Amino acid sequence: MAPGDTGLTLRQMYPGRDVESIRMGVPDPMAGASERERIRARHAVPPETMLVAAYGGVTPEKRIPQILRALAATRLVQPNLKLLLVGATTDHYDPKADAAATGVSDLVTVTGYVPDSELPAYLAAADVACCLRWPSAQETSASWLRCLAAGLPTIITDLAHQSELPTLDPRNWAVQHGLPTLANQTPVAVAIDILDEDHSLALALRRLVTDAALRQQLARAARSHWVSQHQLDHMADDYDRVLTAAALRSAPGAALPPHLRPNPLDHAQTLIAPFGLTTRDLDLDPS
Repeated sequence: MAPGDTGLTLRQMYPGRDVESIRMGVPDPMAGASERERIRARHAVPPETMLVAAYGGVTPEKRIPQILRALAATRLVQPNLKLLLVGATTDHYDPKADAAATGVSDLVTVTGYVPDSELPAYLAAADVACCLRWPSAQETSASWLRCLAAGLPTIITDLAHQSELPTLDPRNWAVQHGLPTLANQTPVAVAIDILDEDHSLALALRRLVTDAALRQQLARAARSHWVSQHQLDHMADDYDRVLTAAALRSAPGAALPPHLRPNPLDHAQTLIAPFGLTTRDLDLDPS
């Protein structure tokens, strides 16, 4: 996801080694207005209601408790508000009970598992997407990329391996991060500092649900970023480049441990000879 920052870290860890990056690609999920209306009608969301959504597993790692608290604060400035949690639930977390404890159960709908064929329509139904993650294994978020591809304004966690992407800090709405070599420094998302999560998330959600111009700006930048970096063809081209280069390399030399030198089959034969067996009996001898 973040070839700049992650690649630099790996090069520092393995000096002298070639480090390549492969971009994740996701298909185009764009859906029409009729699909947006269909999903909203299915979940009793009126056309004029501001719909926030989170996609993927409904777990604490996706910061659902924090989103619920931000929702409670945001309804004070935008009462016509709903949250759609799109994805499978787990045994170790009850989002409905958490929503009730937070005082927002009337605003929250949990869809359960949604098949891939329905995901474009669910993306089209939303106005804002929360794509938060902590802890992180520095993985690429496919659900976030799908939101970008759908042209959704998104709120993400400010993670180290994504620091080459220009984002907005909701504490001052200034552009943060981005690589100097990037021609386009337009922010693609709002990024939340994990050390200021509740405060920053409330600021971000409040601004996005009340500022149509900012939503439109982020939506255009999101779609543009997917078009330029994360289509399926980008991923295929990167795999082709890396695999072609690897195929042209000579086989690396390997310092085998003593028990595998000079011939591991000879060593195996020595071990099983007292039992009257040969390596042919074990189907180990390729000859």
